[in-house]
Amino acid sequence: MGAGNPRARRRLRSRRTARVDARRQQVERSARVALGLVCERRLGGTSFAVVDGVPTTESLHGVWGSGPKDVWVVGDAGTILHFDGATWTKATAAFPLGKKPDLRGVWGSGPNDVWVVGDAFALHFTGKKAGR
Repeated sequence: MGAGNPRARRRLRSRRTARVDARRQQVERSARVALGLVCERRLGGTSFAVVDGVPTTESLHGVWGSGPKDVWVVGDAGTILHFDGATWTKATAAFPLGKKPDLRGVWGSGPNDVWVVGDAFALHFTGKKAGR
């Protein structure tokens, strides 16, 4: 059966979908709209557990991860958090002076291509810079 065979294409698409679903489940995390509350559900888990050590009390709205050691969460007042597999840290972004915008979503295609969007803002992370 060649690649032009419909049955072979369906099997290939099914395997690809299974890999994507497995990866999504591996990094599935939920940021609830609460005071800095982040919960996680591990692969194969049936319930969520509160994650300790999240350095914010702001409401959180968006979550995305490229893997279990690269998870981003965004929220009110310009909150951007990153999880490296061990600890949560506040990420910095250059906002204009004044009230920081509420951030609503985060998505990327990999650890060095992460987009954050919010109230009249779109930010793009392309990886750590030398010396930082």
